[in-house]
Amino acid sequence: MTETPPTSNVPPSRLGGEPTLSPAPLERAVACFRAIDSVQRLEVVTNGLTPRGCTPQVLQQIDRLSISLYTEDPDLPEQWRRWIGEVAPHVELIFREQREGWAQWTGDLEVSETEAQRMYQSCWYRKHCVTLERRRIFVCSRIPKAARDDEGLRLDSGTTLAQLAAYLNGADALPSCRRCIPMMDLPRVPAGIQPDNRLVRLNTRAVDWLRRATLFTKTREEDVK
Repeated sequence: MTETPPTSNVPPSRLGGEPTLSPAPLERAVACFRAIDSVQRLEVVTNGLTPRGCTPQVLQQIDRLSISLYTEDPDLPEQWRRWIGEVAPHVELIFREQREGWAQWTGDLEVSETEAQRMYQSCWYRKHCVTLERRRIFVCSRIPKAARDDEGLRLDSGTTLAQLAAYLNGADALPSCRRCIPMMDLPRVPAGIQPDNRLVRLNTRAVDWLRRATLFTKTREEDVK
């Protein structure tokens, strides 16, 4: 989640770890961003496996919840839909399918400037992963990982909102876009296998918690009526 000027077309978001592992810091972060007048939309990106960390306090203040699915169980997205429908029906809920494999991240391929421009215009990372690293803001999460600090915007006391808006809304692809492996639509690689079958256990625990939380919320609403 990052602040986005009112003129920006880039959804505000930040990528970094699993936010729902620590509900208290997440609640404070969401409250801080929501208090900024220029922040128009807030999104939380999660793997959906620790739903208790996505508290009602968080859900009431965000606009969209993006969940990456890493298991085959259809109950997980279904229970998330029911839980959000009960607690925060205003939240846009989207799921990113990861079960068929992961995008390739490494390689030495390079595309043409024309293809790089096409990738830039449709780039998922640019729309969701504005990143802060080393006192610079980057239009996506891949550029700082490539150590191309010159393609970011340095933030200091003299940086203006106009400069920030111009950078985030730039029309032209950056040099790193020509070597952005994840956006090249390459064949997917097998998803990582967690030790001890822990994804299955986490999935079962998440589904159980969501089911009980939804039932509790419905029961409480009926008691109030």
